[in-house]
Amino acid sequence: QILGDVRDFLDIGASFNIYMFHGGTNFAFTNGANYADAYAPTVTSYDYNAPLNEAGDRTPVYYEIRRLLEERFGPLPPMTATETKKASYGSLRVTEYAPLFENLDRLSTPTTAPIPAYMEDLGQSFGYTLYRATLTGPREEYWKLSIGTVNDRAQIFVNGKARAIFTRWAPEKQAEADVRIPLKKGDGATLDILCENMGRVNYGPHLMDRKGIRDVRFYDEWMCGPFHFGWTMYPLEMDNLDKLAFRPIEEGTFPAKAPTFFRATLFLEDTPCDTFIRLDGFEKGFVVVNGHNLGRYFNTAGPQKTLYLPAPFLKKGENEIIIFESDASKDGRLSFHDTPDLG
Repeated sequence: QILGDVRDFLDIGASFNIYMFHGGTNFAFTNGANYADAYAPTVTSYDYNAPLNEAGDRTPVYYEIRRLLEERFGPLPPMTATETKKASYGSLRVTEYAPLFENLDRLSTPTTAPIPAYMEDLGQSFGYTLYRATLTGPREEYWKLSIGTVNDRAQIFVNGKARAIFTRWAPEKQAEADVRIPLKKGDGATLDILCENMGRVNYGPHLMDRKGIRDVRFYDEWMCGPFHFGWTMYPLEMDNLDKLAFRPIEEGTFPAKAPTFFRATLFLEDTPCDTFIRLDGFEKGFVVVNGHNLGRYFNTAGPQKTLYLPAPFLKKGENEIIIFESDASKDGRLSFHDTPDLG
């Protein structure tokens, strides 16, 4: 398809450029999102089947375009640029963990308000926001949780236990979810809603893309019920993880299903090379290496299975790897490869 387009442009003498010529990477939380029929966040890799891939290497597309140009215009100058060396560093498991709920005050300064505020109103641009409310009894058992606006993915926890996930791209799942929190008089419960900004819409009528949640209420079978007032909000930009309180993972155990930071150490004896991290033991989150956020992974959604780790982010000796897993980790296993897996 690419060669056909280039050939057609050459046939009519058109001026053109190649988008993308270099795929690049959406490091950290810089990915955008499309919105045609539904919200669709862009993955971390912007490989895009480009002539040059994320690591700047020439791909088969590059050589085919070069061959076509030589057919039309004669020999091109010889290629002198060398490609970066890649390395496979084997696999390792995380050794320490820090639960998110135990580290909120180390990551954020909370604010309170009657209703949930958008991230932008909290002075936040990227990352996550934790919305916390205290529920008191008596509460009828037929009251069902509803969130009017979810931008973009909201995980629901009651007393620290995962109950449901509401997403912007599948609102019907919220209707199917049955989150009820009945309470007797004198009882209480903590409701936590962890909302992730998964990338702002790049273009079109949805360009004004506020992140976070609004309009949380409990309703009955007739869709009647009160909105909940009284919220504590923790903006979580995730741009400084130095204050996290890690503790060792005991042998034979692994932390429960909950948002958790994990830490591992990669030791390199030689000059670092480019590599690609694969996180088969995890589901969803992001990875920080020596303070550099490589971007998001979402193994249960795909298609991307590896994150590009450039050599300049690494160093000889010990390299700190922090993984934020928002959903659940199977065994904390990660591995390093010399080729990417983009699905």
